[in-house]
Amino acid sequence: MSEGKDPADGRPSLRRFGAAFLGLLHGHVELFGIELQEQKANTLRLLLFAGLALVFA
Repeated sequence: MSEGKDPADGRPSLRRFGAAFLGLLHGHVELFGIELQEQKANTLRLLLFAGLALVFA
């Protein structure tokens, strides 16, 4: 019997847990990047409207 496939070893479940954790972390990092891009776009839009308000006020 090989050591990595022994169900009493605990390594396969630890490996699955690690893979699930990395997948979850990847999803959160991706969502954080999307939120950051949206916040940047909203800030630029706000600055543009504030500049236009100053010009036409």
